[in-house]
Parts: sequence; structure tokens; C-alpha cells
Amino acid sequence: MKFKEVFLGAGSMLHGTTVYIYFMIPEKWNVVPSYFTPEAFLSKVVNNDKWVIVGNTSAVIVVEDKNRIGRPIRLQLKVDDRKHFSDVDEWLLLKNQEIRKNSKSSLKEAGKIKICKHEGAYSIWVESKKRFGVFGQQYSDANVVCVFRCEVTNREITIKMRSEYPDIILSNRPTIKCILGSIACHERTRKEDEITVEGSSL
Repeated sequence: MKFKEVFLGAGSMLHGTTVYIYFMIPEKWNVVPSYFTPEAFLSKVVNNDKWVIVGNTSAVIVVEDKNRIGRPIRLQLKVDDRKHFSDVDEWLLLKNQEIRKNSKSSLKEAGKIKICKHEGAYSIWVESKKRFGVFGQQYSDANVVCVFRCEVTNREITIKMRSEYPDIILSNRPTIKCILGSIACHERTRKEDEITVEGSSL
């Protein structure tokens, strides 16, 4: 499968573009902005890029299903210079306990992942919900959350993905993990236009 590089950033006429992260997505997928304005409260230059150190942003990853219909995966990203957990083992234990305690949630996968030479952790689960309160239509969404700490930029990075079309995430778990593993958080580690990843499903 061929991949292409994209990035999440905040733009300013005075200060130019400030980057949250670079990452790779399959070339047939697309990333489009959300209607929320990016927030960048603190930034610094590392390895010739200006990185957001404290802030948040969001976007939508558009994935074609079997009928070539674009289905959304909503992406949220938060960066913070404060530490909220001692290590990823602690975060993973607490997150999975939280998911299992929720009777409406079903944990599908969890583990550790290397991100730009840093140790990260992720969880994937499905949660049942109802629209418009107790008497609304029932539906399920699939969720992904991944956290890691970049010691080079001294920031904690949290990535969340959610889709009301659970199969879009569940059937593409290898690809989702490739996306997470491709994140560049302190330098553009991949200069090429595309990469090939073995074992991904689409």
C-alpha cells in the first residue's frame, strides 16, 4: 500500500505555519479541516520546524468504503508540556480499566507502539450510544486513542479518532496503527512522497 505525508498545523499571517505533527495516510485517503479553529498557545523551533507545544486541533480523515462512499473518521489532537502519567504502562492500564468498567464499551485491541523513537500506547474500542437521550436511536461508534511523550520537544501528545461507522476503523486496524507509527513529532523523518507498509488492510 502506498502512503502520502500530511500534517496538522496552525497558520498565522504574522508567524507563519506552526506544526502539531506530520504523519502518513494511504494515498486514497484524505484529510480535510474540521470547523473548529486550531489553538496554539505555546510553540518553539526544533530541527528547523516550529512546533506547537501547548494547544489542540482537529480534522477529518475521509475513507472510502466498499461502495466508494467517503466515510469520516474524526481526529482530535492535543499537545501539552505537562505530564499526565508517569509512563505509557500506567496510562494503558488505567485506560483499559476505564473502558472495561463501562458496560456499553467493548475493548477490541490495546498495546504499545513506537512513534518517532518514542514509546507510545493505544487502545481501540467500540461504544454503544443513543441519539438524543434515553429514548433516541441506538448506534455504536469505534474509538482509537494513542498517547506518547516527545522528549525532544518536551510535550505530551494525545491522538483520538472516532467514527460512527465502526467497520471503517475495525477493518482498518493495521492501517490505523501504521498511521500512528508514522507520526513525526520533532523532525520530518520521512522526506519521500510515499512509503510502502507490509501487512496493511484497506
